Amino acid sequence: MFHETRKGRYEISIEYPEILTPRGPEATAFNRAARAIAFGKDAVSEYREMERPMAAGAENFYDVDYTIPYLDPRLASVVFTISTFTGGAHPNSARIALLFDLSGGRALRLADVLVDPKQAVAEISAMCKAQLEAQAKKDDWELFDNADVAAVVGEAANWAADKDGVDILFDPYSVAAYVYGSRECRLSYADLKRWLKPDGPLPPH
Repeated sequence: MFHETRKGRYEISIEYPEILTPRGPEATAFNRAARAIAFGKDAVSEYREMERPMAAGAENFYDVDYTIPYLDPRLASVVFTISTFTGGAHPNSARIALLFDLSGGRALRLADVLVDPKQAVAEISAMCKAQLEAQAKKDDWELFDNADVAAVVGEAANWAADKDGVDILFDPYSVAAYVYGSRECRLSYADLKRWLKPDGPLPPH
């Protein structure tokens, strides 16, 4: 964990997972990938260099925490939640998923998971759009007219896997207004079976 506060200016609080033992190149690669997501391009330096906020009580902040939906000796699924404020009407938030092959020492791409990523993303996007539209109708909110669901589905950083399926993560502003918050498209492995590689990492074995 990293924490730094400058009274009246900013607060930085960053939690991220780290493999302590056993040491090895795979663990080192995971730790590097997790830290890179948590710290962004260079959030600490960025916040240190920001001007003091004009109004008292409106200090800038950068906050990161995480959950681990799935973990076994071969596969780690981590979801980081990053909340930020640098002035303006409201804070912002984003979620970044990391699917990591612990045996191979690398983050997984959709090409590692799907037989034909281009076709799969198009068809999965249609399923997710229908699911989101049903949520919107039930809960009285609406998608943007030009909501680009495929742009979200097509990024591995939006795929959070667990033992039963995948949540595809839609952050505020991605397909709907900020006021409607974060949304998910939930797909079971049975839903995804036709697109998953038979010998691929999902579902977890």
